[in-house]
Amino acid sequence: MTTAPAPAAPATPTLAERVTALETRLDTLLPNLATKADNADTKAEIAAVRAEVAAVRTEVAAVRTEVAEVRTEVVAVKTDIVRLEGK
Repeated sequence: MTTAPAPAAPATPTLAERVTALETRLDTLLPNLATKADNADTKAEIAAVRAEVAAVRTEVAAVRTEVAEVRTEVVAVKTDIVRLEGK
């Protein structure tokens, strides 16, 4: 009975092969990294969006105030109607 030869151990990569593999990874990753300018642009966009949100909050507060005023007017009108119906 013959036995199959043992599988060969994987070859250890040479230093040059390892450096080449790392360079390939870096060449793949670097174009996808943000630059300082990219980060500055993003920060500026975030600041603009925050300003817009603040403006909308101010508008919402103004609308709420108007709604409260209208409610007060409606109550006054209802009171007047009840008073007039009682006369």
